[in-house]
Amino acid sequence: MLSNVYRPQLADLLSIRALTLQVLLLGALITLLYRPFLQAETGDQSIWDYMAQAILRGQIPYRDVIEIKGPLSAYLSAGMMFVGRLLGVSDVLSVRAVYVLLVGAVAALTFLVGVTFLKSRTAGVIAALALLMSGHFVSWMISGTEPKLWMIIFGLLSLLLIAANRPFWAGVCSMLACLCWQPGLLFTGTAVLVFSNYFTRWRDGRAIQVIIGAMLPLTITIIYFAANHALGDLWRWAMVYNYQVYAPITRKDDAAGHLLMILWRVFKVDFWIVILSFSGLLFFIFQSLRDKFALKVKQDESNATIKDALWIAPLVYLLFCLINLQAGPDLLPLFPFIGVFLGFAIVKIASLFRNLRLVNWLPKLLAAILLLLTLWRGVEFWRDSSPQLQAQIKAIEVIDRELTEGEKIFVHGATEVLVLLNKPNATPYVFLDYGKDDFIAAQKSGNFHTLLDEIAQHNPKIIVLSRLRKMQRKAELQQWVEAHYNRLAVAGYDDVFIRKAP
Repeated sequence: MLSNVYRPQLADLLSIRALTLQVLLLGALITLLYRPFLQAETGDQSIWDYMAQAILRGQIPYRDVIEIKGPLSAYLSAGMMFVGRLLGVSDVLSVRAVYVLLVGAVAALTFLVGVTFLKSRTAGVIAALALLMSGHFVSWMISGTEPKLWMIIFGLLSLLLIAANRPFWAGVCSMLACLCWQPGLLFTGTAVLVFSNYFTRWRDGRAIQVIIGAMLPLTITIIYFAANHALGDLWRWAMVYNYQVYAPITRKDDAAGHLLMILWRVFKVDFWIVILSFSGLLFFIFQSLRDKFALKVKQDESNATIKDALWIAPLVYLLFCLINLQAGPDLLPLFPFIGVFLGFAIVKIASLFRNLRLVNWLPKLLAAILLLLTLWRGVEFWRDSSPQLQAQIKAIEVIDRELTEGEKIFVHGATEVLVLLNKPNATPYVFLDYGKDDFIAAQKSGNFHTLLDEIAQHNPKIIVLSRLRKMQRKAELQQWVEAHYNRLAVAGYDDVFIRKAP
């Protein structure tokens, strides 16, 4: 049984499985068109690749390397790197090879969500193609470890498990989503709401099973970090810092306007997809609430409530975006739902005008157009892309030649340097953005010069500075570095310094 929402016959089930595999392979093919093995190692993805390498060196996140998202994606990438090393594949390429398949998996799960909740394979196909058609979505997923990708995978799995009436495993997957990125907790809340029928039904124990399932991976995580004397660090960075410092600093006065601006910047000519999808979401909510209170549904109240999971999750994430949305990649968890409700809107329009032959062909026609656009954009990216990763590796050889055994390097922001060198940072602080500098100083009962003294104690031979715009104490850091270091010419990097001779 695939789901309580949609129970296909055996022939339909085989067809759905075949389509799911085809969508997965198509997603992997489209990802390959974006040349993941040539793209530069950069941005937040490089931070998480560095975290994964640190784990393989025996370091513990939050204690030995500072970051603010959940830890699970770094450990998953560490596993990929471990296997890659056994096969003689570099850390960077090991992660990207798996991520090619993971993008296909997200497309396949999006298709299954569309089929399960909307009872339409056509809607599922449209949903998956709308996801893959976005060059932003694919390109954001191929530059290294992306916690949001794992959050999406576990979140979509939790929705499918809700539909399949598997509360315990829905709880497990929902917490795994949260351990990748904290907003994934919304899937746990969704499961509890659905299985408790909005806190009105507890006797069957399904809502309790969700909570027990969610507590299992959370308890394992707590025990692991406590055993490694890092539980306080996990709490400090994953919870306290986010609530006390990050959220107030990044809050936008015009949150709705900022959300629309980011949506327009990401989708541009595809903005019609956002409009149709949002219309589909609103109509789906209306239809769900209408059916829920209709007499004919009273006999199957559980099934009606399960369908609510499809709109609760994206609606909660939209509310989160109104509270804290920084840039385009924060929209990633919405992409599968944008596709699903686009498919719902198109199929619903066709059903309302089914007497018109042309409109009746609209879903299949749109699916064909989306497929052509997806392939065309992938081919265009293939033709225009250049081997940026190889250029990075060659440039960083200059730094590698300067570092003899035992000499240290301190990097701020440009964590790709650490990843490509496979070297640990001199301190745990790889990116002091959004008030981390003052927050760390306060934890150490000092000021920013306490951090500078800590760097000085390690006496790094090379210092690399990047991404300083969001750092509050950047002037003090730059002045200290320039007083003790000379510039080193490295292609592609403006602020590389080598220690002055004593």
